[in-house]
Amino acid sequence: MNTKPLIASLQEVLRETITEYPIQAFPVIVANAINKSAFYHQVPHSVAGQTYLAQMAYMAQPYINAPSDKKKEGQPCSLAILTVFPSGEGKDVCKDDAAKIINEIDDASLESFRQEVDEWKSSTQKNKGTRPHSPQSIFMRATTQGLLKHMSLSPSSSYIWSTGEGGYVFGGFSLQSDMKGDSLSTLTDLIDRGTVITNLGGEDSSYISNKRFCLDISVQDVVVKKVLNDEMFRNQGFMARFLFASPKPLAYKPRTYEETKLKPYDDHDLQMYWDLCKDLLDRSSNLKTRSVISKNEDADRLHHEFNEFIRKETDLLSEGLYVEIAPFAKRTQQYVLRVAAVFAFFEGKDEIDYITMKNAILIVKYSLDQWLLYLTQNKKSLDTILLEWMRAKVQSGTTQFKVSTLNQYGPEQIRTCEIRKLAVKILLEKNLIKYTDDKEKFIELVGSTTK
Repeated sequence: MNTKPLIASLQEVLRETITEYPIQAFPVIVANAINKSAFYHQVPHSVAGQTYLAQMAYMAQPYINAPSDKKKEGQPCSLAILTVFPSGEGKDVCKDDAAKIINEIDDASLESFRQEVDEWKSSTQKNKGTRPHSPQSIFMRATTQGLLKHMSLSPSSSYIWSTGEGGYVFGGFSLQSDMKGDSLSTLTDLIDRGTVITNLGGEDSSYISNKRFCLDISVQDVVVKKVLNDEMFRNQGFMARFLFASPKPLAYKPRTYEETKLKPYDDHDLQMYWDLCKDLLDRSSNLKTRSVISKNEDADRLHHEFNEFIRKETDLLSEGLYVEIAPFAKRTQQYVLRVAAVFAFFEGKDEIDYITMKNAILIVKYSLDQWLLYLTQNKKSLDTILLEWMRAKVQSGTTQFKVSTLNQYGPEQIRTCEIRKLAVKILLEKNLIKYTDDKEKFIELVGSTTK
């Protein structure tokens, strides 16, 4: 595994599909820890890297905002992380490594809270004073409404829903009930803005302002595919907010007895990472407001270059690489700034520089390439869908097709003007169809394609 800094130019990075998880993009101490977690728990580097990234965002979000091209005050550095991986293959133990320090802090806060509750219960003034509110900020199993209620009352400002059983999120009550649409909107608002207002009446109404929320979900393939087939999940853009990885489990590799005697809790690189987490949280604990980690000019130019790449690769007429996952790709134009801000925080930087921005681009580019592979595998291209539909129509007697009516009567997948134009253009270039009139209003299949 390579943890050396990347030396390739951005254009070289963007030109190639990233197939190997870019651990070298992380700050060195974190990269070394990811490598060790992957080794000890025998998982792909992306499984470890994804959860480390989520826990890093959780640690950073109480103290910093990422820059934004749309708001002077910046944007949250909160992230949504989704990893598709079989159950029981090492996801949770990687989370234990990545979240060791913040789990210890959360446990200590909860123990202090329990003592406060005990004192409140034993006090003669218990019916006159206010009952203490739980500071819990790390959740494995919850409902959206339960989270909202808790966050509206809790003194904490940073939260993460982190689970190796993604069914708790996607298969839970909130996302399976009549409240699904409202729950999805709530979760996206929490990630995007950290501010949510619900007016459900009585005790169910909640107001959450200026708080931060991350998602770190590991889930089995069957659960994600079911979700992606759900129209509401797709149309509300919820899934497009996730940085994604879908690695295969590692093949069996023999380990020596000496290797099995090595333990993560004794490892130097993991100790270095845990010390870094303690130091960052100690140094930042006295901050009263979040500071915006801005881009310097070199980083800003690099971000512009990335934005232009995304614009081109999501353009239908340019037949861009990410046309079929355009909502996912366009989201990264601002979300890459969140990753960059988190990296800068862990590197102790006051601003995002060229290297940090480049590394953040590596992470989101890997996610996009993973989404593209996952969403389009075994999926027919738009031109193939149109061609097969036309062939079926020819068999039933139709030999000529009016281009303008394809939007209304053609295959459902191409019933938008730009997609229809693209499918027709590709078939024309492949010489599988041709125009039958000078005004290019009608098309028909070419020669042997009707057989």
